[in-house]
Amino acid sequence: MISAARVDYGHFLLKDCISQSAIFDFWYGEVRAPQAYVPCMVRRLLPPYSQGPEYVQILRARCRDIQAVRHPCMRRPLEFGVIDSIPHAVFGLEPCWNLDDLCAAHFKSHRPMPPEIAASLVLPIAHLLASVHARPGAPLVHGAIQPSAVWIDRGGMVRVSDFEIGALQEYVVRALDQNDPLRQFVAPERALQWARPGPAADVFSTGAILLDLLAPGRLTEVQLRITHAEKLTVLGRTGLPERFMRIVAACVAPDPARRPTMTNLHKALKHWLEETGRAVSLSAYVVGHAPPMPELVEMARGDDAVVRALQEVPRDSSVFAESTMTVSPANDELEGAGEDDGERPGAASLVRAFAIVAAVVVLALVGYAFRGQLSSLLRAPGSNMALVVVTSDPPGATITLPGGKTVGTAPLKVPLHVGDDGKVVLTARLRGYESPPPLSKSVKGAQAVEFHFRLEKRPPGPATARIITIPPGAKIAVDGRTRGVSPIDVGDLHSARPHQVTAKKKGYRTARQTVTLVPGEISEVILDLERTAPVTAMGQLVVVTYPNARLLVDGRELGPTGEEMVYPVAAGRRSIQVLDPATGREASYVTVIRPGVTEVLEYAFGGDRWRARAGGEY
Repeated sequence: MISAARVDYGHFLLKDCISQSAIFDFWYGEVRAPQAYVPCMVRRLLPPYSQGPEYVQILRARCRDIQAVRHPCMRRPLEFGVIDSIPHAVFGLEPCWNLDDLCAAHFKSHRPMPPEIAASLVLPIAHLLASVHARPGAPLVHGAIQPSAVWIDRGGMVRVSDFEIGALQEYVVRALDQNDPLRQFVAPERALQWARPGPAADVFSTGAILLDLLAPGRLTEVQLRITHAEKLTVLGRTGLPERFMRIVAACVAPDPARRPTMTNLHKALKHWLEETGRAVSLSAYVVGHAPPMPELVEMARGDDAVVRALQEVPRDSSVFAESTMTVSPANDELEGAGEDDGERPGAASLVRAFAIVAAVVVLALVGYAFRGQLSSLLRAPGSNMALVVVTSDPPGATITLPGGKTVGTAPLKVPLHVGDDGKVVLTARLRGYESPPPLSKSVKGAQAVEFHFRLEKRPPGPATARIITIPPGAKIAVDGRTRGVSPIDVGDLHSARPHQVTAKKKGYRTARQTVTLVPGEISEVILDLERTAPVTAMGQLVVVTYPNARLLVDGRELGPTGEEMVYPVAAGRRSIQVLDPATGREASYVTVIRPGVTEVLEYAFGGDRWRARAGGEY
């Protein structure tokens, strides 16, 4: 929680600011109804974004989309409105913990979170996201899911918030700053400015949450400087289940096409928990490990109480002017959530139909305004922002501001703040290319500012390969020369020709990969080793006794006994049993089968004596 002065709107009080960024802040608050003061949570869109109609309309439309979702794990805004020209989204407040709080408690106790707990926490998240991804028409994508957007109550119920903020690409772009903690949860493809995220982006974020849960604190100091592949390598040394880690690795694959769908992720986690017998009670675990709740949260009374209080608040000019909605939360069940329940006849259906038509019209108007009028909106009197259009040759260059803050990947179109000197300064960099000098351009009137960077390919030269294997501990050879054990940096290579990297580890198939390195940089090479089927050493067994007696080894029948009956048997200590079907007599014997050796045993029922032939030869 951060310190902030209280904000009093009379019938509405913001008491404690939980978090704050350049775009949003989030508060514990109270709805001051005539009959009672009811705790709630409030998210506000801050200036200058609250002054841009396109941002407000996007946020309003997303809140409507969220309210249409019928799923118990969805934390829906109960009202969206404007107070003193600042948009507010009001949420109910349940006695619950934030997932960040649970991670922090684990870090303080110096105990990593068990994988079955991490999987159980993510399972309902995956169920919710699979449901909204499968919506008829356009899927609803979260776009900004992270541990602080996940809440768990005393009963172990998991709910997801922040669906509304993921709709604002500007929020996600800011997270690409190298020092923003949200950066590790943003899918690589979201670096493209104004690109609509797909369901695969949510899969990446969910996998990143699993990584964060498995190592809260242990990676905190360096997590913004290492890749997800390096995190997987570090965690691979801790003895986590290999099958579970493969599920996590698939989620954070850099290529969206190689990630599972959210439905398949939910099935994989569920099957892993069931087949390994690792199902747990989230309620008992959370209560036993979570820190104390804030006093205001302890007093929470849920969505229904907030809705009743909102309905009692007078609608005057100072409280929720331009308010567009107040809805009652639905008491849905998890099974079948996300399915269409059908239209209910009457006024409710008409209102819902009107809301859908209105939302479509608003989005169309926003698109028109964004394409044709955004420049003039941004350069209105008193504004310090400009629309910047950036291209690069070749495309894909990372664009940064002075100080290193990342803006996005070219080509892009983005509103940026103008410096006190009336200029915008940008820098471009691309792996394998020389970085050109920074470009500075003056902003004139309402015109968009265009930047174009031409990058020259870096000449061949010395290069370094950072070789990582999953799991680690493999012997690494480069171009046939042994270099050490993974993970390892090999620095005496050259970019002028390809290099062959070979990884060998006992119990795994040999992996080979041919790579071309980037001069002057560290190129990451990742080899995923495939486990080989265990090779069982075999010997042979012959048992000589009465003809056609039944032979069993370790309780499994092999066939009849006899001089000519030679049976392959796994090497090791084995229990031998002979049954005479004519007399019903039986005898048992324990022997050791040696690899590559035929063991010959003789048994006479009359003498009740076993004998192994000398030398075990046959």
